[in-house]
Amino acid sequence: MYIQLLCFAGYVNNRLIFLLSIQVAYHCKDMIIKFFMRLYLIDELRPDDYKKLKAYLDEHLESSPVGGIYWLKLDKEILTDIQNSHKDCHPHIFALMLEETRLSSEFLVRIKTKVQCDCMAYATLTQRIWLMEQVDAVFEKLDIHI
Repeated sequence: MYIQLLCFAGYVNNRLIFLLSIQVAYHCKDMIIKFFMRLYLIDELRPDDYKKLKAYLDEHLESSPVGGIYWLKLDKEILTDIQNSHKDCHPHIFALMLEETRLSSEFLVRIKTKVQCDCMAYATLTQRIWLMEQVDAVFEKLDIHI
């Protein structure tokens, strides 16, 4: 088994962000199985910021049955052709995971109606930027400074 971790740290809109890509591979009966994860992470939330953020997400986003997970629906204008064509899979979503000290989201466009579909995929550049701008707008609206 091997694990590869790539991390990028930089400033976007005067906010330090970390982009994390994890690749895990292991052998299973002569096959190599790989998992990739890319995510947007904002950590070091203060307790008051967590409370404000949780209250906002509870009011404005649909929550999943799993605690701390919220569904952020993508605008139809930024869906890929295949995502647009899969009307039965709408809405396409990002899963936001809120914990007491951090908010994170994989750069994976998901659907709620199925476990797998061809329209589920890693976010395009436009979708990744849209996600970060949406999260940043919430932080700005709530006057949360990280």
